[in-house]
Amino acid sequence: MKKEVFIPLSFALGQQFQFDWGEADVRINGQVTRIYLFCMELSASRKKFVWAYRNEQQESFLDGFVRGFDYFGGVHAIGLFDNLKSAVKKILTGRTREEQESFIALQAHYVFEAEFSNPNRGNEKGIVEGLVSYVRRNALAPVPEVVSLEEVDTQILIPWCEQSATIDRVPQTTETVAQVYERERAILHPLPPQPFEACRLQPGKVSKISTVTFDTNQYSVPSQYAGQIVWVKGFVDQVIIVAQNEVIAAHQRSRNRQHMILELDRYLDVLLKKPRAVGMHG
Repeated sequence: MKKEVFIPLSFALGQQFQFDWGEADVRINGQVTRIYLFCMELSASRKKFVWAYRNEQQESFLDGFVRGFDYFGGVHAIGLFDNLKSAVKKILTGRTREEQESFIALQAHYVFEAEFSNPNRGNEKGIVEGLVSYVRRNALAPVPEVVSLEEVDTQILIPWCEQSATIDRVPQTTETVAQVYERERAILHPLPPQPFEACRLQPGKVSKISTVTFDTNQYSVPSQYAGQIVWVKGFVDQVIIVAQNEVIAAHQRSRNRQHMILELDRYLDVLLKKPRAVGMHG
């Protein structure tokens, strides 16, 4: 009979961080908007990092770690996760998982090991589970009024993370989170020279009208690439299109659906041959 393995309640400095998603509502330009909170907490010092996204897509998940590791100033040996699709393709026996390729690449880039809680055992990462509700109660209540999602991050969440670190005490100690974190930060694995490229990578075929589709929207590329296979890098705020290891187009990512995002100068060579292709409409 196998014995149940328990997660320790005390942690060495630099040993582990825990991660979870949470949800909350904010009012952006007067409209109530559901946001998704990327929550990391250091298991030893209890230092917190929270960043808001519009969704829980792969690129948001990866972008959160780039920002989080930069905020902490280094990387822990182990990250504890639940079985979210951004990290796990398939649950195997015990704690073994078939992981997403981009998540494996993230671990290799920052040199940390992922461990996974057992299904339906959220208590195994109880530190960060508590963080989600703690943020909602203390940083986002009452529902804040902002003009942009960026304002939530830079003017509410990060200042709250900093302030709470100077007030909250690490359990079973008399020290504040900030005091313990200063010792922990000094022993973290250093950040790599370049941040991880936090994008969702997928192939695409350039249409006859020189566009590539990503998340239902069409983005223009130079007309000479019509019909070719390219790579699309979908970042949180950008869409970059690459052919033969060269960036051929970069666009701000549209938050709409079924839209066309065109740059007219990409069609100049076609328009010179077909001047009637663009007409004036009164």
